[in-house]
Amino acid sequence: MEGARMWDRSKVPGGDIAKAVWEDLRSMPKHNVKVEDPNPTTHPERNPLQSQHHSAEEVEAIATHLKRTLEGVVVEIFSKAREAAIAAGEKQMVDAEEPLRVRWIEAYFPFTSPSWELEVFWQGEWLELLGCGVPKQDLLARS
Repeated sequence: MEGARMWDRSKVPGGDIAKAVWEDLRSMPKHNVKVEDPNPTTHPERNPLQSQHHSAEEVEAIATHLKRTLEGVVVEIFSKAREAAIAAGEKQMVDAEEPLRVRWIEAYFPFTSPSWELEVFWQGEWLELLGCGVPKQDLLARS
């Protein structure tokens, strides 16, 4: 699954991308899954800000929106899988499973920065589910 959400500076009130993203985020559903996200949104060397295109405030808002969106997808998928297991008569297995936990890991991808991977704790170990990030602006400009 691939997808992208863009905010056009010329089309948001006052050109304030961060404000527009935070406002949109407030309308999104929340979940109650434990999320580990120990790293800062950007790191000058490992996960740099595209400072020529975005402010730190904009990237913080965009990253939060992106992560919440993807967490919601994961929560929905695992909730439906749990419901299916119960319907299939696997209630004992479902009762023995731990509550859903997810964590964000800094990552590198050639077309995004900053970038992250999302992992879920499943059957006693962390399993990588996806990679994501803020698309590199020069790529968008050339497309």
